[in-house]
Amino acid sequence: MRIIFQIFIITILLASWNVSHLTHNFQEENYFEKISQKPIILFCYNNKTLAQLQSKIDTLFYVRKIEIIKKSKIAKTLIQEYQLKDAEDILSKHSLPDILKIYVKGQYFNIKNKQVLKSIILKIDKDISINYNDNYLVNYQNKLQFLKQIFLLINCIFLILILFITVISRVHFEGKNDSYWEIYKVSGGQHNQRKKVFLLNSILLILSPIILNIILYYAVIYFNYLSIQMNCILFIIEGIVLLFSNLISYFFLLKRM
Repeated sequence: MRIIFQIFIITILLASWNVSHLTHNFQEENYFEKISQKPIILFCYNNKTLAQLQSKIDTLFYVRKIEIIKKSKIAKTLIQEYQLKDAEDILSKHSLPDILKIYVKGQYFNIKNKQVLKSIILKIDKDISINYNDNYLVNYQNKLQFLKQIFLLINCIFLILILFITVISRVHFEGKNDSYWEIYKVSGGQHNQRKKVFLLNSILLILSPIILNIILYYAVIYFNYLSIQMNCILFIIEGIVLLFSNLISYFFLLKRM
């Protein structure tokens, strides 16, 4: 029962740690999506320049897609949406720009890449008009940075908490067995038997909570209760943390073995 209780506690701790990772990933994806939704808008009067811009920008790794709206479509839309039938002749006499919308990949786009993109655009046409709210990007970049700091802090807290609870509980419950092992030795029991039992229990305490969490994680994904995923390397990290905690426990209990 003691070993089952320890497995239960460790499983809950690891599950909570996994939830913190999923929550971070969800919020991070949300911020990336917000950045991706806001296009950079270029107003261009030259078709040759427009083609050069499209060819150059489309190769950038942080560009998701490019959308071009021709001046003829803009004029037609203005006339239809605002019922400007009388203004059709006026619009035909005035040159409207073509519009190039650049949609970025939020996870790769930042202030530095924005400046690089701007320099590429102005190098092709220094008179081109660029419409983008830099404060919008800065705001979400700051949010992402804050989220990263909080995430690191939470990971440190879970790391310390898991080490502390697993070591304390292991030493405590092993201490409860001291009387049994003393009687076992006096009765001529097998030498090093306690070390063997400790090793077997350690393997159980490391593998069982991780396997249970892996089953739970993939079950939730399978039944479509989870729209985001986490890096499965976390399970390996959890295993290393539990291994380390058991080594610390062994160090504290070495004299009793």
